Amino acid sequence: MALFAFELKYQVRSGPEGRAGLQSMRMAFERAGRELSDAARYIGPFAFPVFESFARRQFRGQGVGPNRGKWAPLKEAYLKRRFAQGYTGPVLVRTGRLRASLTTKEPTPDAIRRTSAHGFEWGTRVQYAHYHQLGTIHMADRPLFDFDERFEKGLRAAVLKGVRRALTASALDSVADTSGLDRRIRDEGGDEGGGE
Repeated sequence: MALFAFELKYQVRSGPEGRAGLQSMRMAFERAGRELSDAARYIGPFAFPVFESFARRQFRGQGVGPNRGKWAPLKEAYLKRRFAQGYTGPVLVRTGRLRASLTTKEPTPDAIRRTSAHGFEWGTRVQYAHYHQLGTIHMADRPLFDFDERFEKGLRAAVLKGVRRALTASALDSVADTSGLDRRIRDEGGDEGGGE
């Protein structure tokens, strides 16, 4: 499945100017091929804040996703043990390690923020995160990742911004009309970041 598709329309003048324009376009497309094959490294930096913003909303609202909604309250017995140990914070925040790994702009040692030629990763190294996401036979699920339309719109804008950055890096934007891409970024709320 293709992630991106481009439509190319061009008009070339005849004579030396036209040949020079075609040569410039050929070189730009070669650079664009290299840059776009590594587009994830351009998309990741725009996408990470969208994920972090959603995670902050999820923790602040104690579950705001469209599929599971509010997180289940803690069981009374666990709540008593937790308070006796001095932990009085909200659901899913005992030490703050999990929340910090998913929400901070300056990643913690538990945060996963990686880009490569083939994709980007955002997540946490906190080992108990999957128990909260999926639940267990003893514990209700409290999904950290229950993405809503606002998140999806922010992520689409981030991807478009990353593609725009890759096109700029390849200099293809100097020989191609990218106004349609710029309009899509604006239409997707490109400066909102899927935000809070």
